[in-house]
Amino acid sequence: MRIALVVTALFMFSGVFAQILTDYTVTNQSGSEPTMYQTKGTNFRLFVSPDPVYSPSYDPATNGNVNSGSYWKFTITSGLTAVSPGDLSSAVNQNWVELNATTAGTQTVTAAEQWGASGCSDVTPESLTVEVVNPPVAEITTADPAVRCTDATGLGTDNVTVTIVENVPSSLAKYAFAVTETVYNWDDVNGTNPTTITATATKYDYKINSKQAATGASSPYSITFATSNLAVQNGKVTVYEYELKKSSDAPVSAADGIVSVVSHRSDYLTIKASNPLTVYPFGDTNSDSSTKTKYTAIVAPTPTTGPIYHIPNSFYN
Repeated sequence: MRIALVVTALFMFSGVFAQILTDYTVTNQSGSEPTMYQTKGTNFRLFVSPDPVYSPSYDPATNGNVNSGSYWKFTITSGLTAVSPGDLSSAVNQNWVELNATTAGTQTVTAAEQWGASGCSDVTPESLTVEVVNPPVAEITTADPAVRCTDATGLGTDNVTVTIVENVPSSLAKYAFAVTETVYNWDDVNGTNPTTITATATKYDYKINSKQAATGASSPYSITFATSNLAVQNGKVTVYEYELKKSSDAPVSAADGIVSVVSHRSDYLTIKASNPLTVYPFGDTNSDSSTKTKYTAIVAPTPTTGPIYHIPNSFYN
């Protein structure tokens, strides 16, 4: 018997594993993934491959031809909640179970096949570790600089860091979101008469179906992007504003936020039911009780000193 977990075709991990229902792959054989990662609050299904002695014509592509006399006893830890069937206190007459990832932390699922509702049972059950993780959170952690002086040649670019918190291995730390750029002039450094020069909706567009790999050995991770050359335009104070948004291929109805490899895969069953995938809102990553989704750089022409005035020598003449 083998427990298998859902892995979308888009995110099939490397290696060749025995498959069930096309997208499911064995996870507890030697050389395969030792742990399944699932986003908290999402549902997922696990399938157990039937013993060929009892189900000799089993079709793994459709999960068909399971012997009607075969039962499975599933045992789950308290951080998981049974959805279908809702009662796992006794063996069930199906080789799969749908669970909800209720509590973040390391959870375990075990399964033992038995013949009949109370017949002979495998005394060496299969087990799977499920690491339930909180949804990804991201924000800009680079502080806005003070107003700087330059000219039409510019200062060059600033590097802006987006910090992402998600308790997953670095190999799974890949994310989808976008960064907009708006450039506008002020008539003076007080922000008078803002006038938009350019507005780019996807200055950077890390799409859901490709995602951007983050850097770092463990959470928190980071993705760094560069601003445009920070140059004065039209001889006026010039403001460069960058804002985190959802990726261009996110659901139209979704609010701005981030999607990760793990959250995308965790939504797979919901997506298959024609419901939109979840875009998780940007949020505070450093516990300072605020969320920063914008980076603003202001450049101004170098001041030109005006003439010095004094009372003329001929004042009393």
